[in-house]
Amino acid sequence: SSAIELERAISTHIRQGDNVLEFGAQFASATKALCRRIGGDDDQGGGGTAILVDIQRKNDKAKSGRNKSRDLTPFLERDEKDDEESFADRVTLVELEKLDLWRRDLFSRSNNNNNNNNNN
Repeated sequence: SSAIELERAISTHIRQGDNVLEFGAQFASATKALCRRIGGDDDQGGGGTAILVDIQRKNDKAKSGRNKSRDLTPFLERDEKDDEESFADRVTLVELEKLDLWRRDLFSRSNNNNNNNNNN
């Protein structure tokens, strides 16, 4: 599916404040549209979160080849001095070694988080 179709689906089905999982995130225009749509910090009326899941890459800022558009900076870093758009306040990035192990990896993270919350 094209980025335009994905962005149209996001605007139709995702609302501000939603919590979403994007499996196979490409970290391009559709992922950014999703992060904009869910909003950010609660005090700004957003409060949504996104779990972005993709396979690990050797170089996330590749200049050529299949990964050339994969820049994770807006999803991981928040620089108050920088005018670049940032989604670090609403994103959890999960990079999997192998996609076929996604259930094990995601559910083990969820169970670990639940156990940590119960211990506090």
